[in-house]
Amino acid sequence: MATTSTSGITFAGLASGMDTSAIVAALVNARAVPIQTMQGTRSDLTTKKSVFTTLASQLSAISAVTKKLDNLSDVTLSSASLGEEFRTLAASSSNTALFTASVDSARGVTGTHTVAVERLAKVAVSSAGNGNGTSFAATTSAVATGTLKITVGTTTTDISIGSSNATLTGVRDAINASGAAVRATTIYDGTGYKLVVTGTSTGKTSDVTIDASGLDQGDLSKTLSFTKTQSAVDSRVVVDGVAIEHADNVVEDALYGVTLDLASESATAATLSVRTDTTAVQTAIKTFVGNFNAAISNINSQNTYTEGGSTPVLFGNSTVRGIEDALARAVSDPVAGGSAYKMLADIGIHLQKDGTLTVDEAKLTTALGNDLESVRSLFVTKNGTDGVAGRVTKLIDTYVNTSTGLIKNAQDGIDAQVEDLDDRIDAATRALESYQETITRQFLAMESSISMLKGQQTSLNAIFNATSSSSK
Repeated sequence: MATTSTSGITFAGLASGMDTSAIVAALVNARAVPIQTMQGTRSDLTTKKSVFTTLASQLSAISAVTKKLDNLSDVTLSSASLGEEFRTLAASSSNTALFTASVDSARGVTGTHTVAVERLAKVAVSSAGNGNGTSFAATTSAVATGTLKITVGTTTTDISIGSSNATLTGVRDAINASGAAVRATTIYDGTGYKLVVTGTSTGKTSDVTIDASGLDQGDLSKTLSFTKTQSAVDSRVVVDGVAIEHADNVVEDALYGVTLDLASESATAATLSVRTDTTAVQTAIKTFVGNFNAAISNINSQNTYTEGGSTPVLFGNSTVRGIEDALARAVSDPVAGGSAYKMLADIGIHLQKDGTLTVDEAKLTTALGNDLESVRSLFVTKNGTDGVAGRVTKLIDTYVNTSTGLIKNAQDGIDAQVEDLDDRIDAATRALESYQETITRQFLAMESSISMLKGQQTSLNAIFNATSSSSK
């Protein structure tokens, strides 16, 4: 620090080389450490809540599958009921050339049936040559004028044939534009052209009648003479000895919940099988295991401390430890009842030391194929006794319930801590800003005083210098 000395009187240069801004910043930063600590704590709490949210989502994914696996078998089932996976049915035909089948899982019933397709539903078909009993020479051949009547079921449509459309092509186009439930085309039969009219709907109530008597009959070479080559008829299928007729070839509810898609006629019956779709069940069980393992892996990561590494935000958390222990019991404890399978291990699902599950797919496939009902009993809630799926569903609800769940309670506690920290951080920040303003004013006052003293020093130096000169 520079000094000025005159005639034995020394004044320190207090303002010289003094970085007051840096001093203020250092003092403020020292006071800001508690705020930074609180902000770090707040960040950790926010991360903790986020991890809880992820865990709740993973648990909910488990529950979504277990709800489908638990069919609450002693409750009347409907399309909206639980047990979708064990209620997933599949229908098959022993001869798909005759018919194929599908089933509504909510309404169908497992079983085996005989199905004979005696008749397919057909549309009406009529063809027309001229009044001489021959085909028309060309599609542009002249046709008599007048009115053509087409009746489909009980609906009759009048079609006017005039000079502008009195050709085979013109009649065809007029029919197609009339709105009648038919389609017309011209076909070459090897010797000439005929007009063919086909109904658009199968079934006897959609039969078609064509009346050409309203056309001019004076020239037989121009008149239209229609012959019905096929009548519209209903399909006829015999299921377990009971005959059913239907307007088309898609027969719904001949068996409750089953739809038959008829393909061909045969006097020989085929077999219809309606069974539980074990593939869907196996997929659901594997999905359950996958979702279960995802949640347990997350829990394990939170329970693992690595020397020298960062500590997981939920390390040692009692709620997390409780979830892992409870899930392990839920999937490993035996299920009461008379089923051949008492534990998941009996069907190839094993609990590992790290809390995850493994699946012996061969053993699971065998169990589903040999005794599906026992597998079902292992998972479902029946007669007030929870199976594995019911147990897990109820357990998870105690954690993820949006009103009363333990994770919700933990997150509410975190929110309260964050809110308290926000208040404390705001208060501390305001106090720090006030402190900064205060010391800044103090340093400014000091600088002002130093400046004034330096001015006085300059004046005194001038006086002493003048006195010294005069004395000489």
